[in-house]
Amino acid sequence: MKRLMIGILAAVVFGCESSGEHALPGGDGGADGSGDASAAGADGDADADGDADNDGDGDTDVDTDGDTDADADGGGDAAGDGALPEETLCDGLDDDGDGQTDEGCDDDDDGWCDENMTRVGSPAACPLGGFDCDDEDPDIYPGSVIHQEGVDYDCDGSKEYLAVFTISVDDLLVELCVNNAMITPLGPNAGSWPYADTYEFVLKSGTNVIAVHGRDTGLHISAFIGTIEVDGELMVTDGVMPPDGGPDAAAYTPSDPAWDDTAWRYFPTASEGPEVDWCHWAFDDSLWGPAIRAGESGVTPEDHWGELGSAPWNFFHCVPDAGETRCPADFIPYYEDAVPGNEPKWIWDYNPTSLADAWFRRKVTLP
Repeated sequence: MKRLMIGILAAVVFGCESSGEHALPGGDGGADGSGDASAAGADGDADADGDADNDGDGDTDVDTDGDTDADADGGGDAAGDGALPEETLCDGLDDDGDGQTDEGCDDDDDGWCDENMTRVGSPAACPLGGFDCDDEDPDIYPGSVIHQEGVDYDCDGSKEYLAVFTISVDDLLVELCVNNAMITPLGPNAGSWPYADTYEFVLKSGTNVIAVHGRDTGLHISAFIGTIEVDGELMVTDGVMPPDGGPDAAAYTPSDPAWDDTAWRYFPTASEGPEVDWCHWAFDDSLWGPAIRAGESGVTPEDHWGELGSAPWNFFHCVPDAGETRCPADFIPYYEDAVPGNEPKWIWDYNPTSLADAWFRRKVTLP
């Protein structure tokens, strides 16, 4: 009986092995029919996942992140740092593995890295620095002085505008200041008030300040006149009429309706100058009084106060046929044209005959 059972088992075993070789069409002798020695799946390689590493992700490395590198970060790079597929660093390396170095770092070839790229060290692609706010224009980069109107060409976050300021000061222009920076040198007519000088400087988007320090060398009066052209707008010096009551009247106070009627403000104290930051845009000038049109009480008609004339503000408009030999010629066109209200006025502070110096400032806001 024992011999019979052994014989039956042997027949079963050998019979299955023999028939197995003919049961799988195209078989390779492996248990999964794939030509390999694994028994987990019919995938044609030496493991169970379609590659040679048996990690379940279908690629040829030994990690499970689905790319072909061995860093397991899923970034598709070989460095293991998770870099994005496109170039984002300016570091002198081929970070995206495309055979190019630092592409997109400096498209305008001005030596400055695009602000949207991360600069590492001092790469050859952009050795001058980073933060180029327009990498398609070689004239735009941090610190550029190549003016482009209404454009942030120096990448400081503000647009730039060219301002043209024509000014005449009676008797002496001591300081011309823009945004806390003194303009130097002053023009040749800074000490010759019947003539004007023209200055050009750059203003920025937001609040700017233009400030004038004049001196009366003859101890009689201190006044000035001027025009500002910027961003297509003409701004002329102008002021309010002096307080009623003549020289003995009290100066305007913040409660007076005329206090805010002019953009030009004057420093109200005669005995000392203003604070050192009087030209800064953030300086508090809320107690500086409104500039006043220059004129002589009882002599010049009120509607002509501040206008140019022989004294220089008596009787006449500034026109050539009126015999005005002491009138700055730069301002004549404003009195000859047909545009009402664009005539610049001579302005002074509240009590100009007792001041040797006068300080004025005006804010200019740009988009």
